[in-house]
Amino acid sequence: MTEMTPEEKKILMECTQAIKALQQDMQTFYQIASKIIPEIEHTQTLNRMEKEFEEFKKKSLDTS
Repeated sequence: MTEMTPEEKKILMECTQAIKALQQDMQTFYQIASKIIPEIEHTQTLNRMEKEFEEFKKKSLDTS
């Protein structure tokens, strides 16, 4: 195996730093997203659709 050239070492170091920065960005994103995703999942639209479905089920059972 041959030694890395100074240019290759520089590129490897830059890539390693970029990967570390990406990992930090992903951790920050996860910390933020994990708090807001449950709120996004249960929106007013979902509440309305659940209510309409419950009303539909009641009407369906009443006519049986």
